[in-house]
Order: sequence, then structure tokens, then C-alpha cells
Amino acid sequence: MFKRLFRRDTDPQWPTSFNQSEVERVLAQLCRDVSEVQWAALVTTTGLLVSLFPASTDLDEDRISAMCAATLSLGERITKELKHGILQSAVLAGSNGTNLVIALNQDYCLSVSLHAEASLELAFEKLRSSSRALHNLLGIREGSWLEQQ
Repeated sequence: MFKRLFRRDTDPQWPTSFNQSEVERVLAQLCRDVSEVQWAALVTTTGLLVSLFPASTDLDEDRISAMCAATLSLGERITKELKHGILQSAVLAGSNGTNLVIALNQDYCLSVSLHAEASLELAFEKLRSSSRALHNLLGIREGSWLEQQ
């Protein structure tokens, strides 16, 4: 619904400094490299979906982006209140799978859905190495969550 109401290219928060097809290629490669990932989404911290791979998930793109931004916001509030520093990631685990929301920087986050049997430690390790291309594409310097885990 959000996409129908507002055109992404006219929103001042909408990223314009990178190629959309390149983002999709990087997310596709990330999903291939990390076998535990069912889908991956790049979302702005304001809740705009930049890209989703694979695009044909059974979930609504607007829900994915809104829930990702809400999770990030709640996670930031919790880490602030508990004096745990800057939020790096949030993990939501259910009986059928796990969702990771990873704060890439103040503008972007990566949301990935993992299979229920996935090892979080292994998934984090693989995501750390596989997402360097995404960081480079977005112009995020290396001092982010990649080196803080």
C-alpha cells in the first residue's frame, strides 16, 4: 500500500546514490553464499524497502519493510535503556524460522530470514563475510557491525 501512495523516487529519504540492479545482484549473491537465508531485504531505517531477494516471497514487501524498521527502532530503544551501547542487530526467533535485522549504519539495515534449523553463529559469520559487497555498494565504511561482532 505504501508504494502505491508515494513514489519512491520523489521521497527525500529514498537513496539515489547507487544502482538498484546492483543492489539486487548483491542480495542475490548473499542468499546464494549463505544457504541458511530464505530471503534478504535492504531497508532504509525509515522503513522504505530498497530491495528484496527473492522478489517472490509469500510476504508483503510493505510488511517486511515496516516490521524491519519497527524492530530496529525497538531494538535501539532497548539497547539505549539498558545501556548496551549502539544496536548492531536484533534477532527474532520463532518455531518456523528466525529473522535477523542488522543495522548497517544510520540509514540502512539488512533483514534476513533464516530457516528454523539454521545456526545463528554460523549465519552471522557467513553474513559478515558475504555482506562486504553490500557495504561497498552503499558506501558504508568498514567500521560497522562487520568488525564489531
